[in-house]
Amino acid sequence: MIDYNNSVVLIGAVGAGKSLIARTLSKKYGIEYIMLDEFRHLPSITHINNVLNNVNTTPKKYDEFVRLKELREKYPNIRSYDDFGFNMYAAEYLRKNFGIVAWHYYVKPFENMLIKEVCEKVNGAIILDTGGGFAVSMDSRYLELKSKFESIDKELFYKEFKHLEYVGKDVTYNLFKPFKHIYHITVSQNGISDKAKENDLNNYLLQSGDYEKICTDTIDTSGLFSDKPFSEDRLLNITNKIEQTYRSKTSDDTM
Repeated sequence: MIDYNNSVVLIGAVGAGKSLIARTLSKKYGIEYIMLDEFRHLPSITHINNVLNNVNTTPKKYDEFVRLKELREKYPNIRSYDDFGFNMYAAEYLRKNFGIVAWHYYVKPFENMLIKEVCEKVNGAIILDTGGGFAVSMDSRYLELKSKFESIDKELFYKEFKHLEYVGKDVTYNLFKPFKHIYHITVSQNGISDKAKENDLNNYLLQSGDYEKICTDTIDTSGLFSDKPFSEDRLLNITNKIEQTYRSKTSDDTM
């Protein structure tokens, strides 16, 4: 099980710099880095080996699957979205026809089930990068969508939305409650990359107040990407600030 007292969790909008900060902290302090995005659709070892043994696999894809093989061999029992019954076509249909909130409503249970898996099956202190938008819950919008979907086709709604017990702010809050060091990596709209600005979920992430109920600290990364690929000085200041707030709340020497 995860060491809740000494792990560091990074949550925030797409393009705020969570992955960069997580990798930097992991390398600096020798703590394992867990990137949830890698686990969302982590393939089976059979599929991974098929890709690695295929002569047509590109070098870039080969390197990607070498990393996935390491994860699958280290964590053979962590289930992915697909193991939970995720339907990619249903998710894309909802996004295309009902918008980003409908897509997020479908995806949210799988996010919460995955974080539960990781907390139970990864051992020790870790740097946990939750990926863009993990902690956001839009309960009032979810209820509106549920009512709308049920009125269109109630039977279809309950066929596709199989894990409604994992939807809602309270579920997410309870999953994160045991962690002692949760950083909201926040950034102004002008501070994120152009690619991140195009992400329609960010319109909700940058305005959400939900993070305040989950996170123990807030780190502003505006200016991190003012230089290309990023500002070394700004990154150093950010990681130093995380270290200072971490040490002020724990007597453990993990960091």
